[in-house]
Amino acid sequence: MSDTRSTNRMVQVCFPLEQVGGWPPVTQEEIACSEIAPGQYRLKAIPFYARAVARDDVVRAEMRQGRLVYTEVADRSEAATVRAIVYEPSRVPEVRKALGFLGCDTAVNELGKLVAIHVPSFVPYGPVRDYLETQARGGLLGYEASCLMHTV
Repeated sequence: MSDTRSTNRMVQVCFPLEQVGGWPPVTQEEIACSEIAPGQYRLKAIPFYARAVARDDVVRAEMRQGRLVYTEVADRSEAATVRAIVYEPSRVPEVRKALGFLGCDTAVNELGKLVAIHVPSFVPYGPVRDYLETQARGGLLGYEASCLMHTV
């Protein structure tokens, strides 16, 4: 019988990344997670580069060479992850503020212009997409949906 009690122990889960044309600029991303059961971890941070996962998703990981490595999604949170590159780093605060008004959480990477966007399941994606599309057409940013579980 396996122990399924929640431990809430914080760990880093490594997500191997496939680079295409030099993107992303890293070959792996470590994401903070809480252990909810043996081998199962809930993402506690917004992914910057890992695809097809969102904050609050539950993933499976296994120990390889002394670190936890992602193997698959066990349970989806129904949230979305979008990332945007803001071409002028000085404009990042206004982008984050606008996304916050729409109900999103954001994080900025160490380069200061890549914004990871968490769109909770209860936040309509349409207005978020419309805002990003308008800003992209205006030349402020480029964006892509990494994990889109919403209906529009």
